[in-house]
Amino acid sequence: MSLAAIEGLRDGTLYLSTGGGWSPATQAALWELTFRPGAQLVAATDANAQGDLFAERLRALAEDTGCDWTRLRPPEEDWNETLKIGEKEKREKERGVPHSHRPHQGRLRPAEPALDPAGRNAGSSEGVMKD
Repeated sequence: MSLAAIEGLRDGTLYLSTGGGWSPATQAALWELTFRPGAQLVAATDANAQGDLFAERLRALAEDTGCDWTRLRPPEEDWNETLKIGEKEKREKERGVPHSHRPHQGRLRPAEPALDPAGRNAGSSEGVMKD
């Protein structure tokens, strides 16, 4: 299901998950789907031993029914990890690089000089004026 989130649910694509199990009912349901006109079975399994086992079962099913078949492997070990990394990169891109933002501490300098502000004649020969 992580692949569906990564791809953004493409039209004409049916995303299914076995939930990590393989029962006769799972086999029968997949068997029926492979007979749809133009069907292509894509095994988007994890890049580990269990993923290899599931991909082999799906390949055999596709060959038995004459369905087109291919396998997708995630760049990380599993699709969930790939999805999480992609979401994190997307958030960082939207926020920008943290050190490129201006600090949230307000102005560091006063709007006008602290001593001898213009037009107030402070520091004249008569001494400092009071407001």
